[in-house]
Amino acid sequence: MNTENKRINFIKVFLEEVHEKFPQMSFRCGINLTSTYVVEVNPHALFENNEEYAALEYHFTNRFEATFRGCEIMFISDDSFIQLFQGKFWKTIFFEIGRTKNIPQTKIKPEKLPAYDYNYFTI
Repeated sequence: MNTENKRINFIKVFLEEVHEKFPQMSFRCGINLTSTYVVEVNPHALFENNEEYAALEYHFTNRFEATFRGCEIMFISDDSFIQLFQGKFWKTIFFEIGRTKNIPQTKIKPEKLPAYDYNYFTI
């Protein structure tokens, strides 16, 4: 198994465990244009005040970045600012867990964001 597959499998095993604990959550994992591993977690309402999930994510992030030195991972949500750039943000999507076509995917409308936020990402 090559190094990238090891990283992907490491993430997938974690997300499968989280999905068993929180079956209402769904995940999409990929890599963005800056080679950061990205996990999209949906829906935001299920984890925003979930301390147990937050602790799992925090410890996993530390383990991932310690195990795979030089690699970064970030978690985003269905209402993340990043969603505005979905088409240009994702380089590759590796897998999805718990996602169905029945789960509505929401996007932030630009008029809801302060003007200075638009310059945060380079397109």
